[in-house]
Amino acid sequence: MKRELKVAVTHDVDRTYKSYHYLSKLIRSLIRFDFKSMKTQFGTIFTRENTYWNFEDILKLEDDYNIKATYFFLNESIDFKLLKPSNWVLSLGRYNIESKKVQAIINKVSFLGHEIGVHGSYNSYMDLNLLKKEKSILERICGKEIIGIRQHHLNRNDTTWQLQYKAGFKYDSSLGFNENIGYHESRIKPFAPLSNEFKVFPLALMDFTFDNQPNKWMRLEEIIQQTIDNEGVLVLNWHTDTFNPKEFKNHKIDFIRIIEILRSKDAQFATLKEFYLNSTE
Repeated sequence: MKRELKVAVTHDVDRTYKSYHYLSKLIRSLIRFDFKSMKTQFGTIFTRENTYWNFEDILKLEDDYNIKATYFFLNESIDFKLLKPSNWVLSLGRYNIESKKVQAIINKVSFLGHEIGVHGSYNSYMDLNLLKKEKSILERICGKEIIGIRQHHLNRNDTTWQLQYKAGFKYDSSLGFNENIGYHESRIKPFAPLSNEFKVFPLALMDFTFDNQPNKWMRLEEIIQQTIDNEGVLVLNWHTDTFNPKEFKNHKIDFIRIIEILRSKDAQFATLKEFYLNSTE
C-alpha cells in the first residue's frame, strides 16, 4: 500500500507592519552596498507602503491551490529594555492583537476555513498564566476554541509541553530548527510526549532557514521522502510578513515552488487541527 504524503501549511504572524525596520534594513543595505535594496527601503520610507501586511495575497494563493492553512497569531507582551539591544527586536514594532484591523483579519482567515492558533509570546513557554491569557484572548476574538500553539522563536524547555497541556492546548508545533531545515532530534512522526491526547507535530521547513540552505531543493526531496517513510506530517512555516519580494526576494517564489512540488506528489493538505482530530479518532 502506497504511503500518502501529508502536508500542513502554517504561518507565524510575527509582525503586521514595519517600524524600526525602516531604519535597520536601510543600514543593512548600506553596509552591504546593496543599492537595489537601498532603493526599496527608501521607497517604503517615503510611501509608507506596508510590505509586511500580505494576508490578501497569501489567502488568494491558498484559495488558488485549495489549501487550508494554520495561522499562529502572536500577542507579545515583553517589556522594552532600552539598555538591552537584544530585547529590541522582541519588544518593538509588535502589533496589537485586539486592534480592529487585526481582529478583522483574524476573523476573515477563520471565516475562509483556515485554522487560528496561538503563537506563544517569547516568555510564555515557561509561564502557564501567560499561555492561558493568550489563548483566552484569541478565542474571544475569533469565537472558536483554539487547540494549537507554536512558541515564538521555537522556545521550549522540559516543562513547556506540560504547561501547554494545562493551559488547554491539544497540540504544539515548536519542535524544529531556528537555523536549519529538517527534523529536530530525528522526530518525524507526530508523537505524544505526555502519554495522553496531547500531540507534537514537528516543524520541518521554515522560510528563512530554507532560503539560506545550500542545496535546498535536494534537501527538500530528502525531507519529503523521510516524511512519507515515517508516516509523518510535513509542516511548513512561512511567516506572513515575508511574502513581499521587495523585502524577501525568494520567500514567496520558494513557497509557490514547494507547493507545486508537493501537489505533483499528490500530497494531502490539511490544517494541523484536522490532522490532530484525524489522529485521535
